[in-house]
Amino acid sequence: MFTKADYREYFQTISNKEKTMIVFLSQLMPLLEDERLIEELRHVLRDEVRHAQLADILFEQLV
Repeated sequence: MFTKADYREYFQTISNKEKTMIVFLSQLMPLLEDERLIEELRHVLRDEVRHAQLADILFEQLV
């Protein structure tokens, strides 16, 4: 069984991973020339932003 601290650690880890991906994609996209790939990565970036927001919300619920 997971403790409250375990869940906090989990959601904090997820949030950090998502934010790392946001930074990575934000730095990568301007370097690309393939508009189709850039558009797909925009979708991924939006998902990563939403995931980070959700992880933060869930973390806050457990504090």
